[in-house]
Amino acid sequence: MTRFALARAGALSFLLIGSACSGGSDDDGGDDNVQQTAPVINAFTVSSDFVQANDAVIVSWDVSRATEVSISQNDGRDLAPVTSMTVVGSQSFVIVRDTEFVIVATNAMGETAMATATVDVDGIRIDAFTASATSVNRLDRVDLSWMIGGEDPSSVSIDDDQGNNVYQGTMAQGSLEVRPAATVTYTLTAEGSTGTETAEVTITVASNRPTIVRFVVEPDNVVQINVEEANLVWETTADEVQVLQDGVAVRPWNSFGASAGNLQRPVTTEMTVFTLQARNTADPEDIVEESVTVTGLATPTIVSFTVTPLEYTESSTMATISWEVETTDTVEIRLNNTVLPGFPSTDATGSVTVPITGEPRVRLLATNPVTTVEQTQQIVFGFDEREPNDSAIDAIPIEGNGMALRGTISDPTDVDWYVVDVPQDVQLNARVGIVQVMGIDVCSFDTFVRVYTSTLAEIGSNDNGPTSISPCSEISPIANAFAEQMDAGTYYIAVSGTGTTPQGQYSIVVEFSPVAPPALPLTNVTAVGNPTWSVTGLQMWEGPVGATGELVPPDFDMTFADYHAFAAFGLISILSQPLSPLPRSNYDNVLALFLHRAGYTATTTFPTTSLLNGNAIYIGMTLVPNGTAPVGPSFDSVSGPIIPNAAFPIVVNMTIRNGAADYLPVDPLDLPSYAGYAAAGLPPVPNPGNGDGHRHLISLIADSIAPTPGGNLVGSYTWNYQLRDATNAGYDIVVPFTVQ
Repeated sequence: MTRFALARAGALSFLLIGSACSGGSDDDGGDDNVQQTAPVINAFTVSSDFVQANDAVIVSWDVSRATEVSISQNDGRDLAPVTSMTVVGSQSFVIVRDTEFVIVATNAMGETAMATATVDVDGIRIDAFTASATSVNRLDRVDLSWMIGGEDPSSVSIDDDQGNNVYQGTMAQGSLEVRPAATVTYTLTAEGSTGTETAEVTITVASNRPTIVRFVVEPDNVVQINVEEANLVWETTADEVQVLQDGVAVRPWNSFGASAGNLQRPVTTEMTVFTLQARNTADPEDIVEESVTVTGLATPTIVSFTVTPLEYTESSTMATISWEVETTDTVEIRLNNTVLPGFPSTDATGSVTVPITGEPRVRLLATNPVTTVEQTQQIVFGFDEREPNDSAIDAIPIEGNGMALRGTISDPTDVDWYVVDVPQDVQLNARVGIVQVMGIDVCSFDTFVRVYTSTLAEIGSNDNGPTSISPCSEISPIANAFAEQMDAGTYYIAVSGTGTTPQGQYSIVVEFSPVAPPALPLTNVTAVGNPTWSVTGLQMWEGPVGATGELVPPDFDMTFADYHAFAAFGLISILSQPLSPLPRSNYDNVLALFLHRAGYTATTTFPTTSLLNGNAIYIGMTLVPNGTAPVGPSFDSVSGPIIPNAAFPIVVNMTIRNGAADYLPVDPLDLPSYAGYAAAGLPPVPNPGNGDGHRHLISLIADSIAPTPGGNLVGSYTWNYQLRDATNAGYDIVVPFTVQ
C-alpha cells in the first residue's frame, strides 16, 4: 500500500546512486526548445506495509523529468543520506520499527517533487487493560483484565502505586482478582523484543476508614520523671479509640472521647512510647494508629559549686569557679547578669578562673529540657583581713582606680590607715561609705576621713555627719581646695568614727582625675556703687536644655533659687545657693570644678549646633564676698565674710548683642529687672539657722535661641550683664563669645 504525504522534517536518508536515461527527445515528443516542466513521481511503493521487526521491504519508484532521486528512511535512527541518478528503480530496506519513506525528485533547475510511503511493524503492544469496577467500597472484589498483542510478551507485571507487585508472569491475556483497601492506581507493564509498553487503571475506594487528625503531647514531649505526667491529646474521625503505653493498653477501646480527648499518664522511664489506635464499629478490623515518644528527664542536679575566694581586700582579685552537675545538658556561669565567655558549656564538670572587681554574684545555671536550676555564690570585700592597720606604718595600700576596699571601725578609738601613691597634677577623690551588692552607697555609721602627707602632716579632712547623704565622708576638689591639684608623692588616708554612732563597717574608694581647667578671664567688669561682693569664676559651655536641676551643679539647692525660664525666647536665668556646706577659703574655681566633674569643657567659641536641636550656650559666675563684706555665720562656715541678707534680692538684667545691635529676639528681655517678669531675684536665706547671709552663690544663664528660618547664627556676640543688689550696687559685665 502506497501513501503520499509530506516528508517529516529532519528525516535522515538512504541515497542510491545510478545513471539517468538519455535520448534525443522526451516521450511526449516535445521540441528541445520547449522549456522542461517540473519532475513527476509516477509511482512510489513498498512491497509490504505491515511486517515483523527486522524484516526487509522493497521500495520502488518511477519518476519523470528528474536528474536526481533521494530516498529517506524515517524511523528515529541516525542514517546517512544517499542520492541516485536513476529515475526508475528499487531498493531493499530492513525495518526495525514503524517507518516512513520519503522520495524527493529534483531536475536540473532545482525543481522538486515529493511523495511518502509507510511501513508498520507488528511489535509488543497493550490492546486492553481494564477493571471490572472503578468505584467500590473498601475490600470489594475487583477483576483486572489485560490483553497484549503484536508479539508474545517476555514479561508481564502489575504493580500498585505503593510499589507492591500483584502479578508477575508472561500471560498475553488474563485476569486478576484484587480487593483494594484504599483508592489505588495499578500499572500494567508488558515487555517484548521490540520494547516495553505500559497502561494504568485507577480504582476509587469509598473512604470509610477512621482518620487520626492529631495525636500529640502537650505542651511538649519532655517531662520530669516521677514528677510530671505526659498529657496526651487527640482528635479523630473514629467511633472508638484505644491508648497503649509501651504496648500495654492503658485506655481500652471506648467510644467516650473518641472524636476529641486527652489522657494524663505518669512517666517513669527515660523513653516511653504511647500509641493511639482508632477504628469504626462498621469495620472493627480496620484499625489505624499513630505513636508519640515521650522523653523522661530528671531535674538537673548541681553536685558541687564552689568559688574561691569568696572574700578579698585588694582592689581586684582572681576567682576560681568550679562545678559538677548531673542530668544536665548545658551549664552557664554568670557574674551578676553577664554570661562568662565560653558559656553555655556542655561540660558536666570543670573550672574557670576570672578577674573579679566589686562584689559580683556568681551564678551557676544547670539546664536540661525539663527545667533550669540555679545556685549563687556572693563574693564580698573582706573586712579587716589585714589588721592591724591602726597606724601609718601598718597602712594598707590602696590604688586610685576607683576599686573599693572594705574595713571595720571596731570602737570609737579605732583608726584604719591607708597609703596611696599620687601622681603629679591630678585631682584627689576619696569617698568613705558602704558599697552594697546593687551598687548603692549607704552610711551605716558616722565616719571621719583625714588626709596626711608623707611626713604625717594633716592637709585636709571631712565629716559629713551621720544624717548626711551618701557617702558618709568625702575628700573632693570641690570640698577640699588642696585636692584640686595634687603634688606627686605618698599620702596617707585615715578613717575613723565620730558622733553618736562611731563604729561599723565601711568601704573606701580612691580615684584620680585630671585637673580642672581654670576659670575664663573676666576682662570687662565695671563696679557700680560700693558692692560688698564680687563676681569671679567665669565659665561658658555647651549643654542640653533640660530640667531645672540639670542647669545647676548637683550639690546646689533649687529650693532657694530664683529661676526664670522664657521658653518663647529660649532664655533661662538661675541664681542658686549650695545644698551642702563648702568650707573653702577660696571659691573662684568652684563652678569650674562642678563642670569638670560633670564632663563639660569651658570655652568662648561655639559651633552653630550649640544653639539648635535642644542645645544651649551656658554662662555662669560665682558671687562671693569681697574685702568690704561684713562678717557673720553662713551655711558654708560658722563665721566669716558673707553676702548679707540685707543685700538681697540680687536681680539680673541681660542682653545678648551681635556687635552693636541687640540680638533679637532676646531684646524683649532687656528689662529693668527680672522682678517684673517673675520673682524678685534671689531672696535672703529663709532659715535663720543657716546664718546671716551667703558665703557664695552661683549665677547661671542658658541661651537656646534659634534665629528665624534661614537666619545665620555665625558671628561675634557679647553677654551684657547688669547685676544689682538691694542697695542698687553691683556690676556691669561684658563677656564676648563667638559662634562659628
